Amino acid sequence: MPAPPQGVPSRRPIPGVLSNFAAYAAYGAGAAVRTGNWGGQPITPTPEYAKLAEAYGGYGERVRTADELAPALDRALRVVREGRLALLDVFTQP
Repeated sequence: MPAPPQGVPSRRPIPGVLSNFAAYAAYGAGAAVRTGNWGGQPITPTPEYAKLAEAYGGYGERVRTADELAPALDRALRVVREGRLALLDVFTQP
């Protein structure tokens, strides 16, 4: 089956994992690696990214600890098998 054109949804649910380190930074061409400067600004309050999935009829969940990750992945994959998208908002360290 050919791929749909860019910007056209495939209508297939997918699991998504967002690595959320509650900050942002913009670097050009590996500048952080070259300089060792990993600066950035915190994003406070941290947006509820998981709610974006819910707004589109999907499943969203915040994952704050490593112990929560495996069960959250199981729940997300179950939802995808049911035909809905899933997004895990996983808090990480930069």
